[in-house]
Amino acid sequence: MDIKLAWRNVWRNRRRSVIIISAIAIGLAGVVVYEALTVGMTTQMVENIVGTSLGDIEIHHRGFQESKTLELAIDNPEQVLRLVRGTEHVSAAAPRVRAQGLVSSARASAGVQILGVDPTAEAAVSTIAHSLVRGRFLAAADEYAIYLGEALAKKLKVGLGRKVVLMAKGLAPGMASNAFRVVGTFQTASPNFDKMTVYIPLAAAQSLLSLDGKISEIAVRIDRQRSLEQVAATLRTKLAPNEYEVLTWKELVPNLVQMTQLWEEWVYLFAFVIYIAMVFGVTNTMLMVISERTRELGIMLALGTRPLRIFRMILIESALMGLVSVALGSAASFGVVWWLSLQGLDLGWFVRGLSFLGLSRIIYPVLTPSILLISGLSALVATVLAAIWPAWRAVRLEPVEAIRDA
Repeated sequence: MDIKLAWRNVWRNRRRSVIIISAIAIGLAGVVVYEALTVGMTTQMVENIVGTSLGDIEIHHRGFQESKTLELAIDNPEQVLRLVRGTEHVSAAAPRVRAQGLVSSARASAGVQILGVDPTAEAAVSTIAHSLVRGRFLAAADEYAIYLGEALAKKLKVGLGRKVVLMAKGLAPGMASNAFRVVGTFQTASPNFDKMTVYIPLAAAQSLLSLDGKISEIAVRIDRQRSLEQVAATLRTKLAPNEYEVLTWKELVPNLVQMTQLWEEWVYLFAFVIYIAMVFGVTNTMLMVISERTRELGIMLALGTRPLRIFRMILIESALMGLVSVALGSAASFGVVWWLSLQGLDLGWFVRGLSFLGLSRIIYPVLTPSILLISGLSALVATVLAAIWPAWRAVRLEPVEAIRDA
């Protein structure tokens, strides 16, 4: 009975109800779309960096992450790889050699990061093989092939099939060098990475740097991010802690973690401002409702209607407006997110200063059930809480004065 009466009261002033419901719905849609875009952006940032050059987890000889010296190489890679690949939630693991060097063509030269990889294993832990622009990725049969960033290829003025010379300081005395033939170029979300990174076969890197079968690191991919710390802890238990260091991507790129946390805080601030606006809007609307129905409420109190019932009825009116708003806002936000998921949002100039964090120019939103649920519940709670003060004023009316003043 109270719900039916409250529903009729909501539409007694149809224009006002439509305005406040639309305002709440638009505010909710804004919160949901903004949060979906933020989740999509941070997800892309993490995947672009982790999936391109790191891995969810990296394993080094203890001290390598700080010194980057080849003397701290892993000398029993096959044994470590077997232990890693046999760990629960590990989907792939790949050996790598990482070193600094100089690449030269007949027309230019550049300092680069050299990554020696097993092509098959690397394709399972990173997206670099899928970032192809020209040519192809490294193949298992390649001996002296090189796969480099498109920006670097333009700087060196080399094309497919051309030779470049790679120089680096290995474990042997003096500088080592060898000629490599360009088989492909890549382009990632990070221009800096593209300008200073080259990939060569693992065996060729070990030969160039005189590593004799040793590797610098093992990149690990896991099947789900929520198991990240669990897998890292398991690997630390399996591997001798005084010999190996197991680092998650959060430890390898802490500035990325800080950036994602900053964006999350902006989402909370934006949502807080919107919900506060909702509260003020609903409170103002319900106060006008109480003002217009002062005589009616006074008569109800004079006839013996319990104040608690009037209080409950006003809260139900507000809750009904909130439910309609949540339904409309959720539907609108779902439509906008669906459209953006097809088109993407072009951030243009904004991403230039953040390209080092792997931020793509085109952002695709990620809408999860929890975003819709939490945002919708928050909006509903805000509308109900906003009606408490007007409802309290209504039940404190003196029947005689309310009837006379009205």
